Order: sequence, then structure tokens, then C-alpha cells
Amino acid sequence: MFPKVANEVVGIARDGHLLYGPYNNDLELWQCDDRDACDGMCVQDGSYSYVSTVTHPYNIGCWGPVTVQYAHIRYALSTPARASFQSYLTQCR
Repeated sequence: MFPKVANEVVGIARDGHLLYGPYNNDLELWQCDDRDACDGMCVQDGSYSYVSTVTHPYNIGCWGPVTVQYAHIRYALSTPARASFQSYLTQCR
């Protein structure tokens, strides 16, 4: 098993935002309330970054940041994408 490392940068997304590992400052896994629908969040310096998770989609779910409510996204997506997003919402509740 790999050692737990807090806020470790593990990559850079195609949109230029950093991708952090699965552990926050407390060496705990990122929770659903810590991130948006794209698996991203604003970090201390105010920039937007993605985080790795143990739930689908595991790292980058879409290009963020997300600024709309989840309910609005459900109806804007195609049927396969809507099913995937619904699965994401279920895991995060």
C-alpha cells in the first residue's frame, strides 16, 4: 500500500488545473462535500484544482469549476451522461 500524503500534487489536467491525490490536510479521503460535481474545489490560494477520489469518476468528472446546482445539470445531460451523474449523486449522499 502507498503511504498517505496530504495534498500531494499527482498531475496536471488538460485545462491546466492541478490534480491532487486522494488525501486532504487531515490525511483523510476527500468527502463529497469537499468537492464539486467535477471533483474539483478552490484551494487556499483561490485557484481551482481537481482531487482524486475513491468514488466515480475518481479524478476529473468534467471541466470545472461547476457553478450551477446539481438539479439543473441532471436535465441538461444526455441519457447516458445523466445516468452516470445520477450514480455520482447517489454515492455522495
